[in-house]
Amino acid sequence: TQSTTNSNNPKLRFVYYTKTMPRYLRKNPNGNLLRALALGMEIRTVSHDEYRRLFGGLHGGSTFAPADLDPPVPGRSLWMPQGGACGIALPGSDKLAEEICDYWGRNGRGMKLSVCVPGGTCTTA
Repeated sequence: TQSTTNSNNPKLRFVYYTKTMPRYLRKNPNGNLLRALALGMEIRTVSHDEYRRLFGGLHGGSTFAPADLDPPVPGRSLWMPQGGACGIALPGSDKLAEEICDYWGRNGRGMKLSVCVPGGTCTTA
C-alpha cells in the first residue's frame, strides 16, 4: 500500500497480516521474512481465531479487504489476499513460470524439472 509522509516524500508501505508466529521465528527471522522486514514490511499479528474471522471464507481470495480492517491509506491501498488465491497475483505468477521455463530450457540439459513454490511468506513471488 502507499502512504505519504509529506507531499514531497512518498513512502510505500507493506502491511502483512499473519497468525501468531513461533517465538523462534519472531526472534530469529530468516529467509523471505528477514528480507521483507529489512525492506520495511510491517507485521500485524492476529490470533488464529481472528485470522479465520478476518480472512477465512469469502475474504480468503477476495480482492476486497475485510470490512473490519482499516486500510493504511483509505482509497489508496491495494489488498492482496493470500498470493496465488487472488487474481491480482496471476500476471506475476505467469511471469515467474515463464522465467523458470526459459532458464531451464537454456540450462536444464534435457533433465526433467520439478518446481516447489513455498507459501506463507510472500504473495507467490
